[in-house]
Amino acid sequence: MAIQYNLHVEAGATYTRDIVYTNDDGSLFDLTGYSATMQIRPSVSSSTLTLAVTPTINTTTSTVSFTLTALQTAALTGSYVYAIELAKSPIVIRLMEGEVIVSPEVVR
Repeated sequence: MAIQYNLHVEAGATYTRDIVYTNDDGSLFDLTGYSATMQIRPSVSSSTLTLAVTPTINTTTSTVSFTLTALQTAALTGSYVYAIELAKSPIVIRLMEGEVIVSPEVVR
């Protein structure tokens, strides 16, 4: 089951998040051979892709990391939805999902 987590992003600022993925017993999940994809859209039903991000995977620490650059966040206004999926054929895991809530940029 995906982690439900809302991202609170400041427009015009760099946003970084690291997610340590563990098994139910607390041990580190083996991410060897997995790739990660993140998509941000205006709504769940929207066919419009606002932003696509390729998170990095650290197999030693079972960490999935992503960064939204200041330029990327400056283009965001309002709120969106996102999801991060891990894939290793034929397995697909939805790791995390939720809303992207954007705080408007004041300093420009």
